[in-house]
Amino acid sequence: YYFIKNLKARGGTPTRDALKYALSNYPTLSDIVLLSDGEPTYYNTRTNEWLLDDSEDILKEIRNLNVNNVRINAIGVGADFFDDPNSIKVQFMKKLTYQNGRGFFVDFY
Repeated sequence: YYFIKNLKARGGTPTRDALKYALSNYPTLSDIVLLSDGEPTYYNTRTNEWLLDDSEDILKEIRNLNVNNVRINAIGVGADFFDDPNSIKVQFMKKLTYQNGRGFFVDFY
């Protein structure tokens, strides 16, 4: 618990790519557990840096790709993630789980 609670985000969370890979490459998949700080990013090869991804666009794309209704569960981690339970990060993780099989969402305070 203390280890997970005290993790620090340093960028580099390709949430969209990871979920798309899992949903596209494992046809018999029933569940996904996403461990994240809730701030999805993508790598820009032109600038060689991680940039913030569009959470709402990810929700839409994954919902459309998840034709087998794979349950996505999420564990929110990181000391800075829980300062505000209504933050965009927390809401993204909750929506992701709710829209995909009504998975569980656990956060560490």
